[in-house]
Amino acid sequence: MNALIQEELGKILLKEFEVPPGALLTITSVETSSDRDHAVVKVSIYPTDRAAALFETLTRRQSYLQHLLNQTLFMEHVPTIHFRLDTLEEHAAAVEELIDRAVKE
Repeated sequence: MNALIQEELGKILLKEFEVPPGALLTITSVETSSDRDHAVVKVSIYPTDRAAALFETLTRRQSYLQHLLNQTLFMEHVPTIHFRLDTLEEHAAAVEELIDRAVKE
């Protein structure tokens, strides 16, 4: 279920959530509660100096994104999503390295 939510929510974010040029929003993981009522969606935002503003916008649109996810997943009960900012520095460094490589190529 976690992978399905991550994949479908990722598609929704690509279509419905405007990320400013030069910024990157990535779903790093989804963790669904054992009762399947809630799903914590961890997101990473690069560059980190834009993280607070982008994360605030994301959480403001949470209800709308939940609505779209509910329409997309053909399940009797879709877990309620809760966004959390993934602040792991190692992940940010890895993303930065990938971007640097892509720019150089």
